[in-house]
Amino acid sequence: MDHNYLSEEEFQVVSETLQRNLSTTITLYLKFKKYHWDIRGRFFRDLHLAYDEFIDEFFESIDEQAERLVALGGSPASAPSDLERYSVIKVPTETVRDARTQVADLVQDLTRISKAYRDDSKTVDDHNDPATSDMYNGYAATIDKIRWMLQAVMDDDRMN
Repeated sequence: MDHNYLSEEEFQVVSETLQRNLSTTITLYLKFKKYHWDIRGRFFRDLHLAYDEFIDEFFESIDEQAERLVALGGSPASAPSDLERYSVIKVPTETVRDARTQVADLVQDLTRISKAYRDDSKTVDDHNDPATSDMYNGYAATIDKIRWMLQAVMDDDRMN
């Protein structure tokens, strides 16, 4: 199979990171939407709107990651079982209405995702794919910005 300029071994490593990050980003989208629908209380309006704004910040990366995988000769995994298998985060099955609980959970996930993008950026760069490395660095910066904004909400004394 043609993997553009990557050897089979390089492709296996790069495609694994793309599958994991694609699944994680789709799961992050679903988690933000769930919290968007679940939120109640004093911070309802602010977080209800902010969650959609944050989704807009990273939504395009879903298609970009999938298309990058296809361009390299792969096939994006996107079935629910694939998301469960590859994603490094989970969507809670229970209803979470409390703003502080939601935001703390999202900050923790975003920290993990940002680190994964940075680690994977180095990994794919070491495997002859600077384009995917650059893409991951851009996504990490976006995730860092969203994390910073949510952390600022948690730092609000009214959140306690």
